[in-house]
Amino acid sequence: MANMVSISAAFALVIAAMRCVAEAQIVPLESVFWLANLATGVFCGATIFAATFAVLCATFFTAKRRRAKLEAELDSSDDI
Repeated sequence: MANMVSISAAFALVIAAMRCVAEAQIVPLESVFWLANLATGVFCGATIFAATFAVLCATFFTAKRRRAKLEAELDSSDDI
C-alpha cells in the first residue's frame, strides 16, 4: 500500500512538472499557473492511485474466490 502511495505521488509530481515545463515553453515563467498545474498533477495522481487500488482489489478477491472454489473441490472429492 505504501508503495502505491509513493508511486502515485511520483506520478503526481511528474505530471505537474511536465505541465509546468510545457507551459513555460509557451508563456513567460511569471505567467505559468504553478498551483493549477500542481492541482492537476495531484488529481491525476489520486486518480491513478484509485484505479490501481481498484484493479488490485478486484484481482485479489477474484484469486481468493478461485482458491476457495479449488479447495472446496479438493475437499469434496470422493476418489480416495
